[in-house]
Amino acid sequence: MKCSTDNVSGVGLDCKSTQCLGVGMYLAEVEKLARFLMNPRLTVAEVCRFLVLEIFVSLKPTTLYAAAITQEGNLIHVGSFGISQDLVEAWGASPLTSDVPLVRAVKSDEIIVVSKSQMLERFPEMDHFDVLNSQWEALLACPVLPFGLFSLTLDVLPEVDLEMELFLRAVGLILAANIERVALPLIAEVKKVNLRTSFEPKILTERQLVIKALMEKGFTNPAIAVQLGFSESLIRQETMAIYSLLDISGRKELLKRKPD
Repeated sequence: MKCSTDNVSGVGLDCKSTQCLGVGMYLAEVEKLARFLMNPRLTVAEVCRFLVLEIFVSLKPTTLYAAAITQEGNLIHVGSFGISQDLVEAWGASPLTSDVPLVRAVKSDEIIVVSKSQMLERFPEMDHFDVLNSQWEALLACPVLPFGLFSLTLDVLPEVDLEMELFLRAVGLILAANIERVALPLIAEVKKVNLRTSFEPKILTERQLVIKALMEKGFTNPAIAVQLGFSESLIRQETMAIYSLLDISGRKELLKRKPD
């Protein structure tokens, strides 16, 4: 296992001087996450929020971004916290041919840590992403293969030792497994004929029912595309059709009227 970081003297976190989490504390955080995920009604957004506010507190995170690798060779958004939907849509997909921190982490299977001050020097292509004006000091990208990865923006530039790397990778695997766990049962259940209740209009096709169920669980269009194996443009077309057939204005109204 490898980790690539900025070589900046005096900026990294020293585990002895700051009493960073040891192996036992890391295990405690993993146990806390596992207990939280026992709730079957959690959405991906709620899990991302818990990771930032409860699990990664020692790293002083400000945002979390999770991405999956598509069959077309792109990284696409599947969950996040602290990032506006408009910004996520503006970023779009990141092809694996690009040289940005998230792609570098996946292709090298390394945890990439880069300071904000050195971002453009190390990754000139990041000039196209509207992130440098945000309030953060470092970006950490952790690969979760073969699923994809997650990244954090942090208020500090961390020194990632072996213990922390194992912790980050373990949490990443749990996050990826949870995304799959949330999606797959929904897909299976929606395919059952008896799932069509009075709330579910029979005018929706089976595929539209699946997409609708995933939307109600907090999945974005790119995340739904990954789970179902369709293009994002097709999912977008289907969501527009769902809104029209249900006579609603959009996703917000759909979520307000979903059954308990």
